[in-house]
Amino acid sequence: MKLKISYLILFTLIANIFSLNATIRYVSKTGTSIPPYTSWQTAADSIQKCINICVEGDTVYVAIGIYKENLVINTAISLIGSSMDSTVIDGTGLTDFTIEYNKSGYLENFKIFGKSLAIPNVIIFSVIPSNRIIINDCIMSEAGTAIGMARGDIKVNNLIMYNVDRGVHIYGEEFNQVSNCIITVSMEGSSGVVIGLAGSVEYKINNNIILFTGDRFTNPDYGITAQYPHHIEIYNNLISGFSENIRLTVPDTTAEIKNNILCNLPRFGVASLTLNSGTMNANNLV
Repeated sequence: MKLKISYLILFTLIANIFSLNATIRYVSKTGTSIPPYTSWQTAADSIQKCINICVEGDTVYVAIGIYKENLVINTAISLIGSSMDSTVIDGTGLTDFTIEYNKSGYLENFKIFGKSLAIPNVIIFSVIPSNRIIINDCIMSEAGTAIGMARGDIKVNNLIMYNVDRGVHIYGEEFNQVSNCIITVSMEGSSGVVIGLAGSVEYKINNNIILFTGDRFTNPDYGITAQYPHHIEIYNNLISGFSENIRLTVPDTTAEIKNNILCNLPRFGVASLTLNSGTMNANNLV
């Protein structure tokens, strides 16, 4: 609970979005759908319908139910479901991006289905510079990539991702974190966490379970892979079944790889290309 509260506070501070006009709004299948949706009785019957009238800093609470829609978020808001099992955003067969962020945002307590188990379908997507997105306590399934961030930064905690080709694929700007997640993939070429061309960015990947569960003759990719991170910490993870469970390419300062369990290895537990003298590889069980 303390971690969840700290994430929400962090979103408030770094986004700097809250104004005197911020409002709490509601979405429910049993509401009368009367704007401005400020009670459960008058709640919107569509999440996007409610988002469309939000101003910076609004909070939207969503009741249990199945919402067959994809979302485009153009205003910095908090979007909070009632249950990560029973508040469902179903993007099956809709657009390539189930939730597209064009502003910073906070997301919590949803089960989210993507368009289909294929590339380029992405459940959470953003290409906007300086976006700060925080996601807690969600289940994500049926997409080529669960979370795809081409710009901005993301912090995720306590997510379950399955039936995806990639769990998290990010190109950060300052600091990104993936913590306490379960990621299972099973297709040829599948990866758990992919960090691409990270530049001067810092990353923390900790306390996750990342599993390749496909046939042993299928050719998976990497459990965690990072290219040129400024600093990366990978610790307390269980990673199993990938061709290389951890693969790093030339961190320009330091990489800390500690207290991980790396098992069921077709090739390598940790593989790297020219790690520098600042790399620490300690207390890992391979």
